[in-house]
Amino acid sequence: MRIEGGSTPSNEATLRRTMATPALGNAASSSFAALLERAQGERKPNEPGGAYDFTAVTRQQLRDMVNDLIKSGRMSLETSSPLVGMMGPQLLADGSGRTTEADAAVPMNVFTKIQAGIEGAYWLGDPESAKRLITTREALKRLQGSLIASGGI
Repeated sequence: MRIEGGSTPSNEATLRRTMATPALGNAASSSFAALLERAQGERKPNEPGGAYDFTAVTRQQLRDMVNDLIKSGRMSLETSSPLVGMMGPQLLADGSGRTTEADAAVPMNVFTKIQAGIEGAYWLGDPESAKRLITTREALKRLQGSLIASGGI
């Protein structure tokens, strides 16, 4: 049996047509990062399907993300312990013991807060606390930008 190849496009022609597909753009000139960003579309950070962003996260989002990371096994309870103080309501500084939710919706940079904690621990002569904070910071750096599972949070 003989197969005629006259009407079948060559692999090269098929490849050229595939690379110029409008959905992907010109793959020869587009970077992988640009293609990935386009494929992700309007996914928001810190939401299912989006990516972790610890530089702009509310207290509730941080609490939800840390719980999800612990449940999925991507973060240990010990590593998350230094974050507990950042997840709860802020006490008012007037000494009344009351709390406010006014700042609950204000995004914070967790890395900045951890760095301040590290500096404070060293200033107080507490290298063990500084070490725990550094371990937590490194864990969050590894997770920064990674995708959140669609069933998570």
